[in-house]
Amino acid sequence: MCTIEMNLFSPRWGHEDRYEIMIDNNKVTINMNQRIAKYKYIDGDFENTSNESLESIMRNDNIPIPENLNYFFFKLVTSIIDKEITEENSQLELKELENWINCNTKSCQFPNTDYWRSQA
Repeated sequence: MCTIEMNLFSPRWGHEDRYEIMIDNNKVTINMNQRIAKYKYIDGDFENTSNESLESIMRNDNIPIPENLNYFFFKLVTSIIDKEITEENSQLELKELENWINCNTKSCQFPNTDYWRSQA
């Protein structure tokens, strides 16, 4: 089993949240507090087996979803499952993905008046 983590900045809460990613054989679990997304790797594809997804968890925290996020995230997970990358290196590569997502999030200009903050 491989467990890696990424910390994503949440505009909704104004701080980073830890996303724990557990990869065990052909199963992937993404856990962020009480929100959990589960996937199964079947015939080269990831099938969501839960009511949550990586994107739905991120949307709940007002994190804008970068284009191609699923491609990059699941490409890394596939490399881990296929043992093309070590757990140590996978954490480094996930850190790069984390930086990309956080850079994207922090560069977005969200409306910043009391009205809009109360709507988040």
